[in-house]
Amino acid sequence: MIPVIAIEIAFHDSTQALAGAIKSALEQKVSGYFVGIVVLDSSPNWCASEILRDSGLSSDVKVFRSNAKNAYTARNRLLRYAEKCWPRLAWHVRLDADDRLTCRNSISKSLKLVKPTHRIILAGNRQIGNGGRVLGRNIPTRLLINRGRLMERLMGMAQGDFKAELPSCNLILRAGFKWRYPRRRSAEDHWLVAMLLLKSRPEWVYVRSVEMVDYFVGGLVTKQNKKNEMYLSQRVKLLEAAAGWQRCG
Repeated sequence: MIPVIAIEIAFHDSTQALAGAIKSALEQKVSGYFVGIVVLDSSPNWCASEILRDSGLSSDVKVFRSNAKNAYTARNRLLRYAEKCWPRLAWHVRLDADDRLTCRNSISKSLKLVKPTHRIILAGNRQIGNGGRVLGRNIPTRLLINRGRLMERLMGMAQGDFKAELPSCNLILRAGFKWRYPRRRSAEDHWLVAMLLLKSRPEWVYVRSVEMVDYFVGGLVTKQNKKNEMYLSQRVKLLEAAAGWQRCG
């Protein structure tokens, strides 16, 4: 049986441009792999299937419903679903419902020259604003594996520096290691990436300085988190936790 790459999408609000995310996922072709797409629908009216039918995209996408009230629950249920759905699962690829894979070979480029020792792949993104304008690029380098440099990034995040944000929406995880996002109502993706970088052996981490995702800035969850100050408070807590992980080695 051919190994599977699962693109996992959490959909929670009808304002998210789900069809665009799905189209970008369906375009992905990776030699030697089957690319499967799964959507967790936690929208109020369970409208993901209807959106996909109206867009002519439903036949190639798995959709399941779940009352996931926060991002970490949705992401973890997607991980578990993919693990059960595809016995030959090789990689988990996270994609937000209002983002896009940058080009047709985004995943293929990110997996290029991957080694059996690699468990975690970090690629880059473009930050897209209103009207499709590119606001910036977050391209990872091997400096992320340097703990001192990583702590500097986390300090910047805790101070609200957008340019210091970790490339957390470009994460690819090798299947078989029971990955799970931490129970954090905000910045759960940054918590996971920071934990992986600080607790993993260097040979487990593969950094690809390529653009994989077009990240659309200013989603509803992010706006709400910023409004209620959770946005910064969780980043401060992450910095404090990371200092402890660093000391423990």
